[in-house]
Amino acid sequence: VPGMQEFKGQIYHSSELDGKDVRGKKVAIIGGGASAIEAMEFIAKNKAEHTSILARSEKWIIPRNPVVDSLLSMNVYGGETSTSWIPERLLRLFFYRDLSDLAPPPGSTGLFESTPMVNNDVLELIRSGSAQWLRGDIRHFDKSGIAFNKRAQGTPKGGPGRGIHVDADVVIMATGFGRPSLDFLPDDCFEDGYEPPNWYMQVFPPMHFDIDAINCTYVNAIGTVGNYHIGIYTRMLLMYLIDPLARPREPLMRLWINMVRWVKSNAPGYVYNPHI
Repeated sequence: VPGMQEFKGQIYHSSELDGKDVRGKKVAIIGGGASAIEAMEFIAKNKAEHTSILARSEKWIIPRNPVVDSLLSMNVYGGETSTSWIPERLLRLFFYRDLSDLAPPPGSTGLFESTPMVNNDVLELIRSGSAQWLRGDIRHFDKSGIAFNKRAQGTPKGGPGRGIHVDADVVIMATGFGRPSLDFLPDDCFEDGYEPPNWYMQVFPPMHFDIDAINCTYVNAIGTVGNYHIGIYTRMLLMYLIDPLARPREPLMRLWINMVRWVKSNAPGYVYNPHI
C-alpha cells in the first residue's frame, strides 16, 4: 500500500497477533474476511480503544447460532436459488436491524455466493461505538493512519465515494493467506473428473481417505470456517484412521461426488462444467 513507510505506528499481519499489545490503541484492520473477523475478536478481547474494519467487498455476516446456521446449510444446491431472498431478508430484519446498510444490497452479492462470516460480536461492537465497518478503497498511508475512499452500499470497488481519514496507532493486514500447494500429492489425486474441488467433502481425494486437505480445495458456499472448520475435518480424519469400519469406501466417495455435481447442475443460474 502506498505510504506504508511513512506510518509511525505498528503494522502487523493478522497471523502475527499473538502477544501484541493493543490495549487503549486505535486499530485499523485492512480486510473484510475471516482473518479480519478473527483479528477484531482479538482486539476486542485485548481492550483496544477503537477498531475500524476497512473492507473493499460486500460481505454477509450471519449469527453464530446452531439453529440458524443449520437451516442455512440445508441448502443442498450450495449456491443461490430462487428462494435465497427469504433468508437474506430475515437476516436484514432480525440480525442486522438498524445496521442493514452494512449488508450487501438486494440483488447484489447473494448469501450463498460467497462464504459469510459467522460472528455475533461484530455488529454489537459497532452498535456500542467501539468499532466501525467501513466499505471502500484504501488510498494511502500517512503518518497517523490511512486515507480512505468510503463508498456507499452497492457502489462497486473503485467507484465514487467520500474521502475520509482513519486514525490508527496499529494497522493489521487481514489480507488472507496463499492457498497451499497440492503439488506434492500423488498423481491419482488429480484424476480427470475427480480433481479438486471434486473431492469427497471437498477435502478427501476419492482414492485416499488418509489425505485431509483442509481449506486447500474449498470454494465459496455456506459452511464452517476457521478453527471450527479445521476441527471438524481433523476429527473425521482421526476417526477414519482409528476405526476401519468408519472409513468411506472409494466407490461411495465417488458416488457422493457425482451426486453433488448432479444436484448443483440443477441450481438456478448454474452453468455446467464437468470439472466443477
